Parts: sequence; structure tokens; C-alpha cells
Amino acid sequence: MGSKNRRAPPVKSTEVIPKEPSEIETHPGMILTGNILTITIDYCSPETQTESSKSQFIESLLKILPDYAPWAKIIQLSIHTDIPSKETPNNIYFTRINDMNSIVKQLNKFKKLQQVRVRTLVDQYNFSQMKLAAAMYGLRLGLVWRFSYVLKGEMPVMVSLDDNVMGRLWGVWKKEFLSRLEVLG
Repeated sequence: MGSKNRRAPPVKSTEVIPKEPSEIETHPGMILTGNILTITIDYCSPETQTESSKSQFIESLLKILPDYAPWAKIIQLSIHTDIPSKETPNNIYFTRINDMNSIVKQLNKFKKLQQVRVRTLVDQYNFSQMKLAAAMYGLRLGLVWRFSYVLKGEMPVMVSLDDNVMGRLWGVWKKEFLSRLEVLG
């Protein structure tokens, strides 16, 4: 007869206990207020003047971003990029596309995320400064996202789904972002 005191081997838990917000490493581009995570990506700031410092900024942001997944229900993403010139190498723009695709890939893993609010800061009405927002078309199905832009010194302009700007962003997504997603894997 067998012993009644036998126990099954303990089950190993694969669930990781999330870090408390106060335990998450700080990053100059992220602030959590309640359940709203504000992410600021400023390719024009003095702190990110060199391509190397811009790369380090994004790499550290991507490393820390998953720690906010249990806490963020709303993402407020602010993007400021310079006005491209004919002298701007394509690889810089492609790197920024990859940055945005990587951020969206991370956001798609946020189970509690309900909404993404994207705002681009433009120096003058220049669609090329808004193009990085096209990455939001890569968000998982059903996740609500809204887009606005701010002309320096003016009030934000909300862009509705049927606005011409959204149609242009969709075209940018299909032409410039989808092909870069395949590169990321």
C-alpha cells in the first residue's frame, strides 16, 4: 500500500512577478502617471545630437519599456523629428522606421493596453515630420490609436480617420514600414 503523504512534484511557475513602478529603471523618454505611460522621442533634442546617442536612447528605451506592460493602459507617444533634407542619408530614416517598428512590436505585447495617443511636433506644416506616426498601423487589431500634430506655438490638431493625412500615413505604412518589418523579423 502506498503512503497517503505523497505529493506531486511542485509545478514551476513561469509567471514573472512584475516590477513595481517605483522599481523600474528610469528613462528620460518615459514617465508613468497612474496608468498613462508618456513616451517622448525627440530626434532633435541636444541629448540625442549624434546618431550614436540616438541609438543608445532607443536601445535603453526598448530595454525598459516591457517593464511598464503590467501598468500602462494608455500610451501617449510624442515624436519630434527634423525636417529631412536631400542630404539626409536614407539609412538614418530607415533606422528611425526600425525604431518605431520596434516600439510598436513591444506595445503589441502590452496586455492591458487600451489606447495609444500619438502626437508629432512639427516645425511647420510638413508631412515628412509626421511620417513616423505611420508605424501605428502596425498595432494589434482592436487597439485604438489617435493621431494629432502640433505646429510649434499652436494648439494640437486632431486628425480624424477620414482625414487626408491618415490616408497618406496609411500609404507610408504600406510603402515604407511593412518592408522594414520583414527586415526586423
